[in-house]
Amino acid sequence: GNRGQVDYAAANDVLDKLAHYLNERSTTRFLSVNWGPWDSVGMVSPELRAEYDRRGVGLISLSAGASSLIEELGRGSKEDAQVILMNADPAVMV
Repeated sequence: GNRGQVDYAAANDVLDKLAHYLNERSTTRFLSVNWGPWDSVGMVSPELRAEYDRRGVGLISLSAGASSLIEELGRGSKEDAQVILMNADPAVMV
């Protein structure tokens, strides 16, 4: 993995489990979004960008990320307490 990835993954695992727990006990939808890497903001260095390119993982633009979140909040199902939003070709994500 990448430097710092364990900390990030552990924190997100807590949020995922909390969303599932709360979603099962409430009529309100709770959602944990597992984001792929963002373009122009966040933690992606030039070196990491090159590695993502090599692996076929695209970066999420600000407009695409915001649109995806709004669509998920408006159309997503209560049964989906955890979703993955990313920009990648599923064929290379094996």
